Amino acid sequence: WGGSRGEKTLRTLNLVTGLEGWGYRTPGDIRGGIAIGGEAPRQTVYFATDEGGVYGIPATEAAGRAPNPSWMTPTHGAVTADLVVSGGDLFVSSQDGFLYCMDRITGTVRWSAPHETPLEQSAAATKTSVYQARGNEVWCHDRATGAVRWKRTGVVRFVVERDGKADLEASDGALGAIDAKGR
Repeated sequence: WGGSRGEKTLRTLNLVTGLEGWGYRTPGDIRGGIAIGGEAPRQTVYFATDEGGVYGIPATEAAGRAPNPSWMTPTHGAVTADLVVSGGDLFVSSQDGFLYCMDRITGTVRWSAPHETPLEQSAAATKTSVYQARGNEVWCHDRATGAVRWKRTGVVRFVVERDGKADLEASDGALGAIDAKGR
């Protein structure tokens, strides 16, 4: 777990004994949610800091030694939103105003999409799209390229994608369906 706001150490906890295990010290505070990807026993823990670093670190037993990160990829702003793992991708919403799609194994940036404003909410990924809420607006990106398909104002979050349409929650609480072209 990353701990409370202001915590610079990723910590492990033995769920059987309740004892704290190893810790990994970072240069910045871990403020967003941590994600886990991969199949046991070769899972990876992903976390980011408010200094902009995104890390992939092997998941190991709490009783073992602290592993070194497999990779670290910098963004140019704090990352305080939860990270999202989907398939081989890791989606990172950064306060530098970019949505990043990283290879979750290597940390290589596959694409980055400018949003012109700090991103403080997590992205939502489907098989073909990535949705990014930003204030009173949701942007739909092509998952493979990051290209913007459409933008919709007056919307606060993506709910679900079904039958080729995205269901979105409007700022007044109403739900609406948007087709692939943003109509």
